[in-house]
Amino acid sequence: MHTGADSLLQVPSNVSLIDGWFPTTVQLLVITTAAAAIWRRGRRWRRVCLPLAAGVGIAAGLGLRWYSMSQGMSASPLPWILWVWCGIAAAAAVAAAVGWTYGQHWQQISAVACVLLSMLAAAHILNQWTGYIGTARQAYETAVDAALPGEVPLSALDDMRRDPPRSGVLVRVNAPSVASGMKHRPEVVYLPPAWFTGPHPPRLPVLVLIGGAFNTPADWVRSGHADAVADRYAAAHDGYAPVLVLADVSGSMGTDTECVDGPRGNSATYATQDLQRYIQSTFGTATAPAGWGIAGWSMGGTCAITLTTAHPEVYSTFLDIAGDVAPNAGNDQDTLARLFAGDVAARDRYDPATAMRTHSPQDYAGVSGRFVEGKPVGGTEGLAELTKEQAQRSQAPGEALCPQARAAGIDCDVVTTDLPHQWGLAEAQFEEQFGYVADRLLARS
Repeated sequence: MHTGADSLLQVPSNVSLIDGWFPTTVQLLVITTAAAAIWRRGRRWRRVCLPLAAGVGIAAGLGLRWYSMSQGMSASPLPWILWVWCGIAAAAAVAAAVGWTYGQHWQQISAVACVLLSMLAAAHILNQWTGYIGTARQAYETAVDAALPGEVPLSALDDMRRDPPRSGVLVRVNAPSVASGMKHRPEVVYLPPAWFTGPHPPRLPVLVLIGGAFNTPADWVRSGHADAVADRYAAAHDGYAPVLVLADVSGSMGTDTECVDGPRGNSATYATQDLQRYIQSTFGTATAPAGWGIAGWSMGGTCAITLTTAHPEVYSTFLDIAGDVAPNAGNDQDTLARLFAGDVAARDRYDPATAMRTHSPQDYAGVSGRFVEGKPVGGTEGLAELTKEQAQRSQAPGEALCPQARAAGIDCDVVTTDLPHQWGLAEAQFEEQFGYVADRLLARS
C-alpha cells in the first residue's frame, strides 16, 4: 500500500473520467492519430497493409465481443462502441508493425499513439458503462492502492481507546484462509465510534460488503462511500453502527467466483468460515447469525442472496442490489463447468431457489432481506441478443425469488429504482437501505 501524498497533490481531482472534456479529447486524438498514420502512404502500403490492418481490426472487435458474451461477463451485451475502439487499436497495431519500414517517423509514431489512445478510449467506454471510476484522482488512488481517508494501522487501534475518535476508522486486514485455502487481497474493515468506547469493544453486529466481479475491496469506500454512510448513521445513534467488512471473495480483479466453492476458489467457505472467525476474534464482534448480515451489488448482490439461503447459520440479513437469481457465468452448461467443475450437487447447494426448497422454515427463522432492482446492465439495448438461459438467470431476482423466500420462511421485500446498473446505483441504494439493515442488525445482536 502506498500513501503517495505528494504525488496525489499533482493529480487534478476534478477531471471527470465519465464525461466532460477528457473522454472527448481522447476520442478526437484517436481519430487524429489514425488519420496521420495512414496519410500520404505509398501505393503498396495502401494495397497490402491497410486492408490487412482493417481486416484484423474487424476480426478483433467481433472476436472480443463474441468472447465477452460466451464467458457471461455481463447480463447484457457491452456497448458496441467499445468493440469499435478495440478494433481500431488492433488495426493500428498491425499498421504500426507491418508498416514500420514504410513511411516517415511521424507516421510510425502516430500509429503507436493510436494504439494506446484507442485502448484508453475503450477503457473509458467500459468505465462510463459501469460508472466505476469517476475522476483522475480516484483512478490514481486505485492504481497505487493509496491510503483511504481515515485509515489507520491495525496496531494503532488499542491506543485510540484513550481518545476515542468521533467518526469511524478504516483498517486493512488479511484474514487467514485456514479452511478455504482461498487466495485473496487485503480487505478493509470499518469500525464505528462505539467500538472504541470502554476498555473492550462492545459486541457489535457485522455487515459484509461485496462488490462486482471487477472490483477491489476498497471500492466500497472510493466509489460507494460506505464509510460516510455508516458515519452518518453512527452520528445519529450515539456512535453505534455495524462493523463493515469490505470483503474480497474474488482474489483478483475480474475473477467472478459468484461466492461459491469451485475451480475459481473456495469463496463460499472463505466468506462463511475464515472471514467470520477472523473478524470475530480480531474485533470482538457478534458471533450469532442474528448479528451478521451481508450486502452486495451485481455479483455481490448474487452473493448476498446465495450465501444467506445456503448458510442461514451464518447470515440472517441480506441486501441484494441488482444481483442475479442464481450464480451465473454464462449459459447453464458454462456456469456448471466454470463455477462447479460439472458438479450438479454443488450447483444445487448454491442455487437460492433450490436451497430454499431443501431448508426447513426453522432454518430460516429470523432471516430477512431486501432485493433492490435497477435497470439492466447498460440499459435495455441488446437484451434480445441474450440466450434464453442467460435471460432467465439475469431476470429481476426479487420478482423471481422473493415469493419463494416468503414461502420458505424468509421475510423479504423488493425495492425498484430507475437507476442503471452502475456504481451510482450501488452507492445510492446502499445509503437508502443502510438504515433498514443497520437497525435490524443492532436490534437483534
